[in-house]
Amino acid sequence: MAVQDDDVVGLSVHRATVAKNLPYGAQRHLKIARFLAGEPSLLLVEQNAHMALSIAHRGYVLETGTVALTGAEADLADNEQMRSAYLGE
Repeated sequence: MAVQDDDVVGLSVHRATVAKNLPYGAQRHLKIARFLAGEPSLLLVEQNAHMALSIAHRGYVLETGTVALTGAEADLADNEQMRSAYLGE
């Protein structure tokens, strides 16, 4: 997936800001955007499950080193266990 829309990682409000002047959270999003520009086949996300699901085609949820859930992005987003534990719903 090539990053062509800065809104995917929430950077659109910072278009005119030099990277070193971005708030810490936006700098982390910029790192993710730069990584995604290389079209990776795997992205490990420890935080921000909402963003991960918005850019993933398939996901694996690990708990203590074991795969607890796996599935397509839409299936994981609809999973009650996933929404409760990782999406704060």
